[in-house]
Amino acid sequence: MRFRPFSTTLWRRDGKQCERPHNTATARIMRRMGVVVHFVRHTQTAWNVEGRFLGAADIPLTPLGQEHARQLVAAFADVPLDAIYASDLSRALDTAAPVAAAKGLTVRADSRLREMNQGELEGHLGVDLRAQRKYDAFFAEWAHESVDVIAPGGESLRATLTRASAALAAIITAYGSGGGTSGAEASVLVVSHGLTLQMLIAEAIGLPLENAARIRPQHGSVSTIRYPAPGDNDARPSVRVPVLLRLNDRHHLGE
Repeated sequence: MRFRPFSTTLWRRDGKQCERPHNTATARIMRRMGVVVHFVRHTQTAWNVEGRFLGAADIPLTPLGQEHARQLVAAFADVPLDAIYASDLSRALDTAAPVAAAKGLTVRADSRLREMNQGELEGHLGVDLRAQRKYDAFFAEWAHESVDVIAPGGESLRATLTRASAALAAIITAYGSGGGTSGAEASVLVVSHGLTLQMLIAEAIGLPLENAARIRPQHGSVSTIRYPAPGDNDARPSVRVPVLLRLNDRHHLGE
């Protein structure tokens, strides 16, 4: 006999079916099914090219950014996806759209996945802001990688992580109990922003948040983390804690 994983039905070689009762080993496997989250940083905008501060402002993709978004389809061609989430800013939604169309899925917008709000800094070049000396105190703290310094008129990295983590926790809770639609682990695409993804990845792998700047997801890159199912207390670290599977992958862009 052969059987389909996580099913109570067995298939004989002659194609006939018979029932197989649940057993504790199967129950444990089903309980341990986590969620694989593919994090993508939105593709290029004009402000990224110009080096302007970009956070809560809704700036569209450049033509190159749109092309890179289309190239993401190839990156996920052989990856089953159960859902696609994105920040509600257009650069994230438009990055997710080609993959969603190819997979027949709807992009679910969540404002909690937005970039860190950089307040009065947004739209300006760093060199111009530093020349004003008005923001010296902020830049001094920022240079020391403080996650609690608040951008003038904006928010801190810690506040950004708090809301983005809440969005991610809701996704894992929604998809971490019963597995994906294919019967395997759930697989979810999340399109967000550079600083937001730095913080989420650092938190997942246990990197001190002050060192999150060591992680630099580039535009259009894919970083993948396997999260344990909610409430899974399996003793094996590979199951009990998030595991980084890839970081800053841009091979689909020819890089």
